[in-house]
Amino acid sequence: MRLPRAVKLALIAPSGSGKSTVAGLFEEAARRRGLVPAVVKLAAPLYRLQAEIYRVARVPLRPGDQHQKILESLAQHLRDVNPRAIVDDFLTRLAAVEADVVINDDIRDCDVDWPALKAEGFRAVRIRAPEAIRMKRLSARNDAHAIMRSSLDAIIARIPSDIVVDNGAISLAQLGDRVDRILTAELERMNAGAPTRETHQWVG
Repeated sequence: MRLPRAVKLALIAPSGSGKSTVAGLFEEAARRRGLVPAVVKLAAPLYRLQAEIYRVARVPLRPGDQHQKILESLAQHLRDVNPRAIVDDFLTRLAAVEADVVINDDIRDCDVDWPALKAEGFRAVRIRAPEAIRMKRLSARNDAHAIMRSSLDAIIARIPSDIVVDNGAISLAQLGDRVDRILTAELERMNAGAPTRETHQWVG
């Protein structure tokens, strides 16, 4: 089964809120429907640069590890040289993706990146989690260098939400049910040609 156009969702939240988990649940929900999902990262060039820094430093980097201080610094330097460097790299990779459901789970900029994603038809899915739970999740990740409270959190908070999902003290099954309902609503909205500013909040 292939859709005439893809459902595009950008997951927005501070680190530790469960964006990667929710992205995986969206992938599972899409596959259950016979749809093709794809997660496309904005930060892909930053991960490549991080790997090069570790290579030059002659320090091993575990697969999937994040030195958040380095990544945020690299993003700022790239934006200083070209404000669209990160999002243009993303859009180039997005154009080559053949999927029915496209998920981005690492947007951290509201002035350049988000307007570009919105123009491509992305909807903002804000994930909320209590601060204590978020801190516990960050501590458990054991990244090379985690920033518990990033200055970027206030920036992404300015992105208007199309959909809100609470990811607090709930089970993975409950979260999966919420994700499944969101995808159902988005598929119905797309098929009906509903306005892109339609808003839902999934808390039950």
